[in-house]
Amino acid sequence: AANKNLTMASGTGVFSQTYSGTLATSPHSLTYTYSGVAGTPVAMQISATNSPTTTADTLSLLKLTTTDAGTLANTVKGLDIDVTTTNANDTTYAAIFNGGNVGIGTTAPLAGLHVQNAVTAVAGIANGSKMQQTLTATGNDNVLTALRIAPTFTNGTFTGVANYGLLVESGNVGIGDSTPLATLTVGDGDRFQVAGASGNITTAGTLSVTAPSTTENAATITANSLTTGTGLDISSVSIAGGASGSSKILNLSRSGANANLVHTAYGLYSTVTNTNATSGTNIAAYLSASGATTANYGLIVANGNVGIGDSTPVATLTVGDGDRFQVAGATGNITTAG
Repeated sequence: AANKNLTMASGTGVFSQTYSGTLATSPHSLTYTYSGVAGTPVAMQISATNSPTTTADTLSLLKLTTTDAGTLANTVKGLDIDVTTTNANDTTYAAIFNGGNVGIGTTAPLAGLHVQNAVTAVAGIANGSKMQQTLTATGNDNVLTALRIAPTFTNGTFTGVANYGLLVESGNVGIGDSTPLATLTVGDGDRFQVAGASGNITTAGTLSVTAPSTTENAATITANSLTTGTGLDISSVSIAGGASGSSKILNLSRSGANANLVHTAYGLYSTVTNTNATSGTNIAAYLSASGATTANYGLIVANGNVGIGDSTPVATLTVGDGDRFQVAGATGNITTAG
């Protein structure tokens, strides 16, 4: 019957009710008050048993559908859940799914949560999913996390299994940046960028790398199969050098008291051992300075002996294995064995 109260006791059959009216009230209202002790009360429980014998079917415990035939900009909700309580000691859950996949925009979800709906931009913005919680600490040393991914992978004895904690197949990712310009952008104002198409890294800040241990490399750059390219390119275009100052493109500094004996510390170490078929040239270091009006220095060695063809120079300038030619910087004396 339409617009009638319904009281059901027990039995079998089909329940159907049609409600129409102009009052903004619920046609079906369930009020449940539990006054027991340490129980597990349930206000409404739906249980169904499905046992087809010939052809498989599709069973839905609860199906909600709505139709709006009007033309106004109404707000339509398929399901509205509010479990807000006035008891601060309560633990509230809006929904718990104990088993089965959840699909949004798809009737055949393939994952625990499968979202595949079409979203139309509003005010120029369309978000497939958006997390904007307000996380409030309740004490010292609390940990507030908007999104935590902590999967457990069980590969067993299978080989070739790929385990991904997070996979972004397309689109730019911004961390601390709401308008990322690169495949990966970190920091407001696109401070750090990684271009997925080229692999280029761009940073507007200082790059600091710490070696994981005392015997491992802090940074390794591998550029195999070079033809006419450059393994590491550092460039600077500057027209605003400070007056009576200096600027550096590459600054290498090493210091500290070494407690171990017979240790050799290098500030810069370069070796080129390419083999060539014909007409090849290897250059370990190429230095060029030009354009300055006061002085151009290709190389300045402020301290230490310099050895050319000699790995253990005994004079300020030593040329030839066995210290064949020597120039003593303190006296200017020249010694030659030739």
